[in-house]
Amino acid sequence: MPLRNNPGFTRENKEKLEKAVRQHQIKDLPGMGEKSETNILRGIELYKRRKERVLLGIALPLAEEIVGSLSQLEETNKISFAGSLRRKKETIGDIDILVTSQKPEKIMKTFTSLHNVREILAEGPTKSSVITKEDIHVDVRVVEPISFGAALQYFTGSKAHNIRLRELAAKRGLKINEYGVFDAKTDRRIAGEREEEIYQILNLPFIPPEL
Repeated sequence: MPLRNNPGFTRENKEKLEKAVRQHQIKDLPGMGEKSETNILRGIELYKRRKERVLLGIALPLAEEIVGSLSQLEETNKISFAGSLRRKKETIGDIDILVTSQKPEKIMKTFTSLHNVREILAEGPTKSSVITKEDIHVDVRVVEPISFGAALQYFTGSKAHNIRLRELAAKRGLKINEYGVFDAKTDRRIAGEREEEIYQILNLPFIPPEL
């Protein structure tokens, strides 16, 4: 389990683990070694980075540059950044970018080859993650066109906002996730291509995320 996703991985635990690794107390344990030490330290560094937040004034130009580069590809159909960046929060944790494309492999290859990528954390067929030279974590996801609106809403958040939408949907016999809006009983897709559709179905006004 990645360190950042482990609820039991507290600051105190991290500090103890980091101290043990740096004092080479780990490598002699069964099944461990120098490579294990290196991987653990790398995981701790990634954990630290994900906990740090970046000023909007630094993250926004970077996100716009990446979106601009990917927008130039003929394989790119729709593209937008999401998350706290789209909500224009004063600080952001990382940059999330959503794309629709019939050739996601081209999007992934171009993204991970950008000039300001310092380290590739993961490179998959529809999602890749990097650390930029500005030390900012960036994720790019390619989603289905019929799910773009739902994914944009879901990954923009906030978490509390998404929970409230799901509660309202449940009262109407619906369920909402990053793939769309569905009938809770039949799983029939009702909406998801456009973000505004989600709010219309719930009889809510669509309010720009930054407000």
